[in-house]
Amino acid sequence: MSAESDLSQTRSGRAHRTRKSRMPASEGLPAMRAADSQASNLRREIDGLGLDLLQRILLLTDGTLTPLLEMYAGEEIEAVKLCQELRAERGRGRVPPGRRILVRTALLRGRTSLRNLLHAESTVFLDRLDRRISRGLLETNAPIGRLLRGARTETFREVLGCGREPAGPRAEYFLVPECSPMIYRTSRVWSAGALIMAITERFPETQFRGAPPSCA
Repeated sequence: MSAESDLSQTRSGRAHRTRKSRMPASEGLPAMRAADSQASNLRREIDGLGLDLLQRILLLTDGTLTPLLEMYAGEEIEAVKLCQELRAERGRGRVPPGRRILVRTALLRGRTSLRNLLHAESTVFLDRLDRRISRGLLETNAPIGRLLRGARTETFREVLGCGREPAGPRAEYFLVPECSPMIYRTSRVWSAGALIMAITERFPETQFRGAPPSCA
């Protein structure tokens, strides 16, 4: 899809929202009910995992996880990049606006303790972000959440699903057996009506249980 098509869709979306705002409030009820149903299904999924309170909060929150992790760990959180690749959509040589895609795998860990807390795999649409955020993702170890807050970017996280799976090759980062379970959630992150990121976050099932390190 071209940048012109994106712009056309944006204008069309604005027009649609304008028309919708003139409709009776009752016509928005199906969408509200669908959202409520999705939220209920997500809560049922999480209830079935048998998690502690903080683990549930980490899965349910619609914001970034960095502030919660820093409160839990009692220290600043940094991102350790395991793999980072800048791609062009459809493999075009010259990347037009809105087409740079950053595919990144990283660990979120305590800056002082060097304790790994979270594993994250993300696909980020760089050109839909403030340049400060894009530059920070490419050039620094700042977590995505801190960069978004620093640029005062308002976001909404849509949690698509969560569950439990074997740690596999990620086990080495958390010093657990490969067969041990990890909890994951997959989300899409939106800002100003545009999809800016898709992300899957994982942590060992034994992580975030009991008293946090800062209280131990």
